[in-house]
Amino acid sequence: MDSLADRITGRFRGLTGDSVRLVFGLGGTVGKLDAVVTSYQQALLAARAAMLLPSVGELARWGELGPYKLLLKLPVDELRNTSQVPALVALENEDNHHVLIDTLTVFFDHGDNIQRSVDALSIHRATLYQRLKRVEQITGCSFDNGDDRLMLHLGLKLRAITTAYRDHFGG
Repeated sequence: MDSLADRITGRFRGLTGDSVRLVFGLGGTVGKLDAVVTSYQQALLAARAAMLLPSVGELARWGELGPYKLLLKLPVDELRNTSQVPALVALENEDNHHVLIDTLTVFFDHGDNIQRSVDALSIHRATLYQRLKRVEQITGCSFDNGDDRLMLHLGLKLRAITTAYRDHFGG
């Protein structure tokens, strides 16, 4: 499918230039005709992920969307309401330059691995520990509590989606 997407993208760019971003969504493989509708719906959500989240790439596969498979099913208004996680709102209010939010995002996206996080952020290990401690102080959450970690991580994912919706569609 990648080569087909590349050919289509190449032809489309020949017509439009670089002014338009073309994305593709692939639903799950089906073995029965009555499952085609489900695969189509998955492909639409995957395409939405590719459109809203550049980190997904131009070709989004339903089976590779992780938590976005669930989050993108929420109606836009519900996403906006749900993304207002109080702990993250408190963090945003204290973090004018988004250093702590970016640090937290990288930390979670790297599986809470300290070494990979410091490498990705190009900071010293002690700086990462200091920032994470500050996040705990501001949010009132503990990284030793699985529910707190899950809430913060999902909140960051919801925040990314709602920011992308706002940037793409306004409001």
